[in-house]
Amino acid sequence: MKKSALQVYQDFYAAMLSKTDAWQSMITDDVKLVGPLAQVEGKEAFIAANTPFFASIVSVEQLRVLKIGNTVVTQIHVKVGMPNGATVSLDVSEWYDISGGKIASLRTYFDTFDFRNAFG
Repeated sequence: MKKSALQVYQDFYAAMLSKTDAWQSMITDDVKLVGPLAQVEGKEAFIAANTPFFASIVSVEQLRVLKIGNTVVTQIHVKVGMPNGATVSLDVSEWYDISGGKIASLRTYFDTFDFRNAFG
């Protein structure tokens, strides 16, 4: 049975929070990431860009999840542990495009001010 775009997102989200690499099988080979800190294309580059970030997530609160066709849009509040021991809170909007039962692209939007300041 074919998964809906929302089911694909929910599986990816759960895998990402599991702190395992299970999410890596849920992205296309030509996946694209566009965000304020990285713009990459391809599975290997996507994994390299996201693995350290996903590992640093302390908590996530989903505020809204909307499905529009093959796109899932989220509004989340993320707490990220920084290398210096500080925790940074980010309000993030994400746009996931789903194709063939996998994440084909992810666009993220957030203010980078606090995130960048945590690095001095």
